[in-house]
Amino acid sequence: MINALTRNIMSDIISGEVEIDTYTPADIPDIQLWLDSADASTITQSAGAVSQWDDKSGEGHNATQPTGSLQPTTGTRTINGLNVIDFSNDSLVIGVNATQGNTIIALVSFDNLSNANFLFDGNDQYDRQILFNVNGAYAMFADDTISNGSIPQATTQIWMGEFNGSSSQLIINGTTQLTGNPGSDNLAGLRIGARYNGVNPLDGVMGDFIIVDKIMTTTEKNQLGNFLANKWGITWSDIT
Repeated sequence: MINALTRNIMSDIISGEVEIDTYTPADIPDIQLWLDSADASTITQSAGAVSQWDDKSGEGHNATQPTGSLQPTTGTRTINGLNVIDFSNDSLVIGVNATQGNTIIALVSFDNLSNANFLFDGNDQYDRQILFNVNGAYAMFADDTISNGSIPQATTQIWMGEFNGSSSQLIINGTTQLTGNPGSDNLAGLRIGARYNGVNPLDGVMGDFIIVDKIMTTTEKNQLGNFLANKWGITWSDIT
């Protein structure tokens, strides 16, 4: 039975008096990449091995891995009921560039925190921006390493790294965990899930992965952070 309140809400929607929020990361100005593990239509796989993960930003920066032994896995694990990509000694490569200042965001949970686990790196040894674990601490690199804090294992987090010279910072679930100068490298090519040469792999799972070729405004950060938090069932603390 439809009660009076439901009828009124339905009437407001039909008459256009209720605004439905249709925001997605693709709405962010200067977005260069959006990978979404929850969208099965963007994942090319065979028996769960991922050979391609399509970009939803509209920029066509699809992630690929033609070598079967290096392909991450889909369809075996979830967060908040949504599919995630499982990385373990494998990686995906993308021909995407970003110049400082830029923002790189990943939804990630670590299964194991060894000496160094790379969420991503450049695709060669010269043009590199990195977010990674070093001895259990949050770390950034763009020709120099800065690190701080302690990463919790098996905990879903939104990593939001701003690469901006001496004004760089790493925000975790809305809280700044790391500030400093990780160097001035830009990003030319991207390897997700490992170091540029394939070592130091991520041991864990990843949901959304996003690159924005600018430093986002506070409003944009909070809008994206809350979108991802609501999607993956975690909490984002609004940046003020």
